[in-house]
Amino acid sequence: MEFQFTPAILSTMKKVTVLLTLLVTMTLTLSAGKASGTQSPTLIVSCSVCTASEPMTITGSGFAARQSVAIRVTGPDGISMPVTADRKGNFTINYPTGINLAPGVYTVTASQSGGAWATTGFEIQ
Repeated sequence: MEFQFTPAILSTMKKVTVLLTLLVTMTLTLSAGKASGTQSPTLIVSCSVCTASEPMTITGSGFAARQSVAIRVTGPDGISMPVTADRKGNFTINYPTGINLAPGVYTVTASQSGGAWATTGFEIQ
């Protein structure tokens, strides 16, 4: 007897996999935090499962104030871009999802030369 997954089950399994990946990534990022009294950098993508035409923002906090942050998005397609943290160490950028990104799972990493970094992920459907 052969068992086959329906498209609905496969879609649900894919979403659960992405959400578990995000949860593990965020847990590892938080557990790798700095010494007490300092804020660990965080990184948030406005959608975890996105469509290619959906507006998306990448928001970071806890970085060194007024310093460059390197943003690297890797996956089926990817891009690198610099951004400068504001006076509180935060930044927000609009990620260009409307440029025909290939479907798949992507990882976002934000890092500074002083060693501060954070990572998260999202999926394009």
